[in-house]
Amino acid sequence: MSIGIQNEEVVIKDNIIYVKGSLRLPSPLDYDTYFEPIKSTIETASIDTPCKIDITQLKYLNSSGLTALGRLFILARKKNIPLHIIATSDIPWHKKSIPSLQKLWNQITVDFC
Repeated sequence: MSIGIQNEEVVIKDNIIYVKGSLRLPSPLDYDTYFEPIKSTIETASIDTPCKIDITQLKYLNSSGLTALGRLFILARKKNIPLHIIATSDIPWHKKSIPSLQKLWNQITVDFC
């Protein structure tokens, strides 16, 4: 397995953060730059409006990436910002890992397309 980022993209459009690609970085800290747009959105979001993150085109995320994503969920909990995750049941790690991360905070909702 190669280490790195392939076909990656983080785009914010119509108040939704779209995360795309395959991510295989060696440590959670290596994801800081890649996930910066998500972190910034959470830090500046309003309590009244959930932060929406669409990962339907995020094909692969290793355990370091899941840890980094979990840290963002914890940041949202600290800031009291609800999260709405849009995932797909067509990608196995979405079905397996996202519900586990959802346990980090009761204000995380997940829709599987």
